[in-house]
Amino acid sequence: MAAVTEAGDRLARFNAWVLAAAAALAGANASVVIATSGLVGRALTGEMELATIPVLTFVLGTAAFAFPAAFSMRRFGRRNGFAGGALLGVAAGIVGAFAIVRGSFPIFCFATFCCGAYQAFVGQYRFAAADTASPAYRPRVIALSLGGGLAAAFVGPQLVVFTQNLWAPYLFAATYVAQAAFAAIAVCVLLLLRVPPPHEWPKGRGRPIGEILSDRRILAAMLLGMISQGVMNLMMTSTPLAMVGCGLPVASAAYAIQWHIIGMYAPSFVTGRLIARFGVARMGLAGCTIFVICGVVANAGLSVLHFDIALLLLGVGWNFAFLSATAAVIAAARPEERAKVQATNDFIVFGGTAFAAYFSGVLLSLFGWAGITATVFPAAALGALLILVSRRGRRLAAA
Repeated sequence: MAAVTEAGDRLARFNAWVLAAAAALAGANASVVIATSGLVGRALTGEMELATIPVLTFVLGTAAFAFPAAFSMRRFGRRNGFAGGALLGVAAGIVGAFAIVRGSFPIFCFATFCCGAYQAFVGQYRFAAADTASPAYRPRVIALSLGGGLAAAFVGPQLVVFTQNLWAPYLFAATYVAQAAFAAIAVCVLLLLRVPPPHEWPKGRGRPIGEILSDRRILAAMLLGMISQGVMNLMMTSTPLAMVGCGLPVASAAYAIQWHIIGMYAPSFVTGRLIARFGVARMGLAGCTIFVICGVVANAGLSVLHFDIALLLLGVGWNFAFLSATAAVIAAARPEERAKVQATNDFIVFGGTAFAAYFSGVLLSLFGWAGITATVFPAAALGALLILVSRRGRRLAAA
């Protein structure tokens, strides 16, 4: 039995490294959209309230494809499903470049929707990493698979900086062509996956989704994931617009996003071990605490340093809270329910995040950067409350 478990963990580690490489390439997708789409939206419409609509359609694409992405894995297998998702990323980059050249805001929003669809498949990487791992080893491979996003901290912003003017006078058009090329490379990397074929997945339908969501442990973990993703998206989306609005250059905004992505993914190499040692509840509370510190720093000033530090802390807080929520969802779900639970989790997480993406532009227009940063404090408090509810649910279940 121990030999089987060790072999499964070795396979899980190999798959986690493959998924980490694919996540590094896919990081160009999210980084490019976050760093440029608000500026492109503002340039195409001339309205601050509409500037973040492309980010909204990006998040809506992720939410809309949460169920198709999860169930395509069951139908076609992880490898083929992920490769197909990366092909969506290729198409999204090409359409995005076309929209910028044509000056079409609706087509650009469709392009970012497709980027979001690609991101829905990327979001499944963390679940795929856990497929062959033992329960004790799952938090570590989940964190390792997300750790590939650390490379995105350098790939995405540098891609924006070096390609923004390559297709003059169409600002950022070449950036989306480069994003499509990175997605094409990701297709090749994902074909290396060695995961169980669809017929080896656990049989049975499991509990109805209503019964699953009645489990306060699962629901609280999903809502914690939604809150951590939402508050992170709200601040991250607004940062380039706020920094450029303060007279800071686009390059500074891109580097602020770089620090943010470092904060999101660099801790992943130790977060799994920390969760295994201290538990999901303590790590989730640590994430909420860091969100509060982030809000304090963001409200302290409008210099490049303030933005950089706040965005770095925002990323670390998200890492602790989001990974804790993911580990809690996986631990509470039965094997035959994993596709259903994973899809529901991502639908709730990114469906809620869609509201944050939309209101980021509205809040920034009405209340400025201070209005954006003020939302961090109630979000952190609500996240901490959910963690305490989840802990009580675990104690009741044990009793």
